[in-house]
Amino acid sequence: MSAESIKTCFEERLRHSGLLPALDSKRTQFLDLPGGTYAELVLVDGGKEEAIRQILSDSLSDVDLRLHPIWEIENIGEPEIAISATGGIIAASVVGVRLKSGTATTVVQVAITWLAQQELKQMLGGEPDLKRLAREYVENWLQWGGESYWDPRQYPRLEIAADRALSLYKSLQKTA
Repeated sequence: MSAESIKTCFEERLRHSGLLPALDSKRTQFLDLPGGTYAELVLVDGGKEEAIRQILSDSLSDVDLRLHPIWEIENIGEPEIAISATGGIIAASVVGVRLKSGTATTVVQVAITWLAQQELKQMLGGEPDLKRLAREYVENWLQWGGESYWDPRQYPRLEIAADRALSLYKSLQKTA
């Protein structure tokens, strides 16, 4: 089947099930490639992802499917002391970032290491705004797409180490 016929089939199934509005038609793409058809379905509602995957599952034998929602930052929590899985204190601050995609929400924990904070403090000449730093870092992750797409539900922990401090500093300077 061609990419166009697969697109038509997918859209018809989603329309019939009432899930077509969950699809971002401008960002969704279907491509004919030498090894078969590639389909990237971009969702405006992450809460519908599993239902869409189930509806399309019997049509996927010849399709390389990428299905991912568009996430937006809903709010940024206050910086807290980072705690390890075993309950010990880590030399970092952690900022919770709440994301939303339609009806779905998730929280990503952004750990900012003590050394990164010290590097930023030196570059900025004062205490870094950890909430702003966490926002900028998550926004960077959300901008990536394609095969390297970051799924915040599958990988809800991010870390800003000292080696990332310089590039984030430059990003912060551009948005100041």
